[in-house]
Amino acid sequence: MVAQGKVKGTMYAVSSYPALVPEGDKEYDVEVYEVPTDTYNAIVGMELGAGYCLSTIDIGGYEATIFYASTALAERCKESKPIIDSY
Repeated sequence: MVAQGKVKGTMYAVSSYPALVPEGDKEYDVEVYEVPTDTYNAIVGMELGAGYCLSTIDIGGYEATIFYASTALAERCKESKPIIDSY
């Protein structure tokens, strides 16, 4: 881990994974890790294929990638998924 921080939004329980929607004021703890490029590319491909959108934010002076729920996934979450306080 290279940094810790917080992000704001609303997190929903989707299967065994969370889905973070940037709307909302709840703060969630996050950790930033450095990973090799091939690992990063594999993670990006997996997350984009699962309905998440890539965004870049500053966490502790690091340019960190975060995956928010896509608009379609966010709408499904708001309709039927429970809100969670942490993951």
